[in-house]
Amino acid sequence: MKYALDSSVALKWVLPEADSGKAIRLRDDYSNGLHELLAPDIFPSEIANGLASAERQRRIRTGESAIFLNDVLSAAPALHQAVRATL
Repeated sequence: MKYALDSSVALKWVLPEADSGKAIRLRDDYSNGLHELLAPDIFPSEIANGLASAERQRRIRTGESAIFLNDVLSAAPALHQAVRATL
């Protein structure tokens, strides 16, 4: 099955939050070829922002955001260009 991966779900791979177990199972199923995950090209920036916020809120220690960013991006799916609206 195909799923669009939201950054809030991927952050649960490295941050202990409600439903982290479900998010980790999704990641593991993707790694085992059971699902296809899609993510927008802004995914890395969203993850970095979420981790920086967690560090500022002291939910993680200083410096852990770089380690966690690498962890998430190493398991992330291929990125697809997001549709940009024009005015």
